[in-house]
Amino acid sequence: MKVLAAVFAFRLLLMGDMGYTPAPEEIPFSEPEQVTVTIHSENPSETDKYQLSFDLPENWEWFGSGSITTGDIPFREAGKFAIERSETFPIYSPELFQGYFYGIPAEQSSGILTNGLSYISFSSSVTVEGPQLTASPYRSGKQYYYNILLPDNKNYAKIVFTLYEEDPDDYFTTHLQPLLDSIEIISLD
Repeated sequence: MKVLAAVFAFRLLLMGDMGYTPAPEEIPFSEPEQVTVTIHSENPSETDKYQLSFDLPENWEWFGSGSITTGDIPFREAGKFAIERSETFPIYSPELFQGYFYGIPAEQSSGILTNGLSYISFSSSVTVEGPQLTASPYRSGKQYYYNILLPDNKNYAKIVFTLYEEDPDDYFTTHLQPLLDSIEIISLD
């Protein structure tokens, strides 16, 4: 094997300028810092469409091109099953969204974000993965269901956020609140 390598190296030396040229350095793919989702009414007769965008917190990414779901990069790299951080629903409605699982006690709050958008939110503790999925102990989290009032002042865009039990105590303040404050909603009509 060493002889073959030496012959190959000698042949390259003889070829002079036709020798090996290293490939140009690969440019790493970088994710845009903002996610944009077009949302529309569930009623086909309504033509209003809105564009909702927000800044991605550090170490978040979205799943696929034009996706509505973001995930946690360190959790993905660690091989965790549950990595989802947010999901923006592309359909708006006048109904308040209280969560995936009805019957789970939820805390309600409302207010106005620093960007001037009004919201009503619900939060509840959930199991984000369990032994049936990962053969590991249960992993808990807290989900926040944000209903952001649209410019028509009668319908809501819906976003769900997930905090995990291993997140630092200030994760909402350092990651979710800046995201919420960065939300922009514009009418596409």
